[in-house]
Amino acid sequence: MIALLLLWLAPAAAILLLLLVLRVRSKKLLIGLPFGALLLPLLLLVGIYMARVPIQQGKVMGELGPLLNLLFPAEDLYIPLAEEQLQAGRTTYDFDVSHKYVGNHAVEVYVRSSSRPQWSAERRLKIQVSYFRGGQAIKNMEETEGSPFMGMDQYGYIYSSYRAPLDVPVGVMLYARVSIQGDLEAFLEEHAGAMLAVKKLSDK
Repeated sequence: MIALLLLWLAPAAAILLLLLVLRVRSKKLLIGLPFGALLLPLLLLVGIYMARVPIQQGKVMGELGPLLNLLFPAEDLYIPLAEEQLQAGRTTYDFDVSHKYVGNHAVEVYVRSSSRPQWSAERRLKIQVSYFRGGQAIKNMEETEGSPFMGMDQYGYIYSSYRAPLDVPVGVMLYARVSIQGDLEAFLEEHAGAMLAVKKLSDK
């Protein structure tokens, strides 16, 4: 915090010092220029905050989107873009997905539960994900076993993480095909009610 404060004050102090070295006598310049240097970053921050939604959605200055997702997360930021309950015997799932925000995304298998799960390597699934636009494949993600996670009210596995718009476009309806390999029946016995979802991840 102190470092940010010093960074904010430094340009104004440098301008004031330069004016004094140059022996500028105008009070308007001695007050106005340093004050302007202090005010400009604040106005810039206010402007970025007011435009945060278009920035987070990649419409303007999308490079700042992941940072703003962390500072000012939208209410629907982590709501699944698409999801369906896993069914024994069904290994292929199709979704229509439109990525609303820039940043990290992934396919997840999760269970709504606050209890500590049983992690079984033998029963872990593998998932392959492909995205299509207009019938043409734009992103194929290799089969992965996923990384386990544990939240306050859910747990599961994160598969095939990727970034928008680097890997897939933002605001465009895509067709996603998710293929599952492994003993799905045994997995569901251990993780009843498991859901398959396309979700936004944290941009940390």
